[in-house]
Amino acid sequence: MNILSSFFKSLSSDASSPHGAEGYRAYAVGDIHGRLDLLDRLLAKIEADIAARRRSKNRVIFLGDLIDRGPQSAQVVERLRTWRPRDAVTIFLSGNHEEVLLRVLAGEPTTLGDWLKFGGAECLASYGVSPAASAGKSEAAALADIKAAIPAEHQDFLASFADTFDSAIICSSMPESGRDLR
Repeated sequence: MNILSSFFKSLSSDASSPHGAEGYRAYAVGDIHGRLDLLDRLLAKIEADIAARRRSKNRVIFLGDLIDRGPQSAQVVERLRTWRPRDAVTIFLSGNHEEVLLRVLAGEPTTLGDWLKFGGAECLASYGVSPAASAGKSEAAALADIKAAIPAEHQDFLASFADTFDSAIICSSMPESGRDLR
C-alpha cells in the first residue's frame, strides 16, 4: 500500500473524524436560488432517505439563498413555507439573498438597484412583477409594487429565518479548542 493510500485510509477509519450526535441525522441544503425543479428532486431524495433508514431525530437545515437568480423564487418559498416532512424538523437560516430582499422590503435606500442586479430581477418576475416596468418608476413606486406582489406569508416566512444555528447536534465536530469559528 502506498503512503497516500495508507494516509487516506487512516483518515476514513479515524474515530475522531467529524460525525453527528448519536441518534441524530442532519441534511444541509443551500443555494437553491429559485430552482423549484431541483428543490423538488432534492426533497424527494431526503424524504426517501429518511424513510429508508433507521429511525432517528432528523433535521433538515436550509442554509439560505433560496431565492434569486432562478426563475421560480416565489414557488420555492411557497414550497418550503408549506413543506412538512414526516419525521424531520426543518430549520431555516437566512442567506445574503433573503437578507437583501428583506432590506428592500423595509425600504432601505439604495438596496433595490443592487438587488435587481444580483438575482432580484428573476425573483420579482417569479412574483409577476416586471423588472423592466419597475425600472421606469420611482424607487418608492417600484417598492410599493414589490411589497404588493410578495404575499405577506412569504415576507413573514423569510423574516422568520435565523442568521445562525448553534447546536451540539450539528456542531459536534467543533475543534477541541471549543473556539467558535464564525
